[in-house]
Amino acid sequence: MKINRLTAEQLRKSILQLAIQGKLVKQDPNDEPASKLIERIYQEKQKLIKEGKIKKDKQESFIFKGEDNHYYEKIGKNIKDITEELPFEIPENWMWVRLKNISIINGGFAFKSSEFVSKENGIRILRISDFDERGLKNNNIVYYKYESKMFDYFLNNKNIVICMTGGTVGKSLLIKELKEKILVNQRVGNIKILNEMLPDYVDIVMKSELISKIIRKNKNSTNDNISIELIKLFFIPVPSIEEQLKIIVKYNKLLTQLTLYKNIFPYIFLLYIPVNIWYLRFLVNKTIHFSTLFYIKILNMLKNVKFLWIFTQLTLFMQLVLERP
Repeated sequence: MKINRLTAEQLRKSILQLAIQGKLVKQDPNDEPASKLIERIYQEKQKLIKEGKIKKDKQESFIFKGEDNHYYEKIGKNIKDITEELPFEIPENWMWVRLKNISIINGGFAFKSSEFVSKENGIRILRISDFDERGLKNNNIVYYKYESKMFDYFLNNKNIVICMTGGTVGKSLLIKELKEKILVNQRVGNIKILNEMLPDYVDIVMKSELISKIIRKNKNSTNDNISIELIKLFFIPVPSIEEQLKIIVKYNKLLTQLTLYKNIFPYIFLLYIPVNIWYLRFLVNKTIHFSTLFYIKILNMLKNVKFLWIFTQLTLFMQLVLERP
C-alpha cells in the first residue's frame, strides 16, 4: 500500500489554486458581478489618463465571454478568440483580465552603484536581492541621493514588487507597511493596484502556479529574464470585491495553520492508518490519494483542537476524504 501525501509547501500551492479558481470559499449569487468592478476600474483609469497621471495604453484590451461560451479579447478594433490560452474555467460571475487592466506597472530606475551614499544622505534602494516572499531584507542596504527625476520610482504601501531577472525571477512581495522611503531599482517590477481591487487578492494570484507557469514558459532560457510587457499581460481571474475579501481571510487563516501542520505532518498518517486498518487492508496494492479539501479540513481543525484530539476525529472523515484512483 502506498499513500500519496502533500507536504506543507505542496498544500500551500494547492490552496492557492483553489482560491483563484473560485473553489476555496462558497460562491454567493448575491455578490456583485465582477463585470461591474472591472467597469469601475476602467473608469478610474480613464480619469487618471485625462488628468495626465498615466499614459494611455496603445494596446488597451478587454476580455469577454461570447454567446458560444468562448473567451475573446478585444484590442482596438481587433477581436481574438483566446479560449485556448486561458488555463482553467472560472465561476460565471468572475472575469478574466490582464494585470495591466487593473494596475499601473513600471520597472525600476538604473541606479549607479558607484554613486551610492550613506544612509544619512540618501534614500533606500530596493534591489532584487533585498526581498523575498517573506518580506524585505534589512542587511546590505544601499542608499542613493534623491533627484526629482526619480519620483515615479518610489515604492508605496500595498504595491507588489516582482523580481524580473536571475535565479529567483518571478518572486513577488506585497508591501504591507513601509517604515522608510524606498526607491525601486532596475529589474524590479513595481505594481500599483488600482483602488477598486484588493492588493492582497492580487498578491495571492501572483504567488500561484498560474503566474509561475507563465513565467517558466516565457522567461529567457539564457538569462532568466522577464519583461515589463510580459508582466502587464499576466492573466488574472477576478471575482467580486466581496469574494476577494472572503478568499483573503480564508487563505490567511489556512496559511497560519500550515506551520502547525508542517510540524505534525509525519505523525498524522501513522495514527490514521491503524484506526482504519479494516478498510485499508483491501487497498494493499492501491495508492491512496488524499484530496486538498481533506487537508483543508485538517487545517481548520487545528484552529480549535489539541494535537491528540485530531487523530481521534480523523476516522469520521474516511469515506469523504479517501479518493481511490
